[in-house]
Amino acid sequence: MGHLAADGGALKETLYLLGEIYRTLADHPDFEPEPNLDGVRAPLAKAGLIERLGSSSASDLKTPPSDPDWYVPLLGGRGPASYVSASVEPVVFRSALELARARGATANDVILTALYRTLWRLSDVAPGAQTPLMFTCELRKHLPPGTKTAIANISSAAWVSVPPAGTEEFDATLSRVAEATQAWKRSGAGKGSALGIPIIHKMTRKRGLGFIRKMMSPKEEADPTRGAVLLTNIGVVDADRLDFGANVAIADAWLLAPVSPMGAGLAASTYRDRLHLTAGVEFASMSEELVNEVLAGTAHEITGWVASQRG
Repeated sequence: MGHLAADGGALKETLYLLGEIYRTLADHPDFEPEPNLDGVRAPLAKAGLIERLGSSSASDLKTPPSDPDWYVPLLGGRGPASYVSASVEPVVFRSALELARARGATANDVILTALYRTLWRLSDVAPGAQTPLMFTCELRKHLPPGTKTAIANISSAAWVSVPPAGTEEFDATLSRVAEATQAWKRSGAGKGSALGIPIIHKMTRKRGLGFIRKMMSPKEEADPTRGAVLLTNIGVVDADRLDFGANVAIADAWLLAPVSPMGAGLAASTYRDRLHLTAGVEFASMSEELVNEVLAGTAHEITGWVASQRG
């Protein structure tokens, strides 16, 4: 499913809906699902005129602070898409969540911390370097209570920038990452995008699909050797709702990251407490070995942190 059509949250809802339809058809073969024609397909947040006028400048999609000191090395070219994955076992990830809660951090903070530490090690950047990461943010939380939504992309992206600090333990990095994400939440947690994106939608709708494709395509003036890292934390895949009937046993489930030729698109999702990390990559553009190292290193950072706390 294309990312323009649906984000990770919508894709989960699609799977839950398909499961519900299959279960209903098993008991009522003549059942005909009703299409959802009036659900909201764009962010919508309550705000006054002043806040709306300032929404474009408050958008989380602004460029990262200053010129970054790191990039994902791109090889150039286009090629067949493929996926790489790694995982953290349920008993380990449950322990990681308990440790995080005790420190006032979230699962997303833990994943960002592990990813940061892995990328710092692989890129060998100096302490204090500008190392921003982009992550997707769910905008449905800004919808008025009770809003009916449709399968759509109702998300945006934001930057977090935490510089390397030389030799430090996982806990110290986690504290700095949690501080950065909490500052983003205090600033509105994507509300600027929730206000500004509907305006952009109106503009692009008038100018047509060609304009959207131009916006999403790699820019000619961009350095073809420099890519970005984007983390999409899709969250928990609900085992109770992912149910296709008594005759279908689901052993495991995870969602794959969107494929991008201009960088590394990483996705995190959890099913029955097992953390899955995936990356969608065109290996003509990026090194398969590097992507494997990023995912395996991120999983290892979490596992190593938990093991160190048990000791």
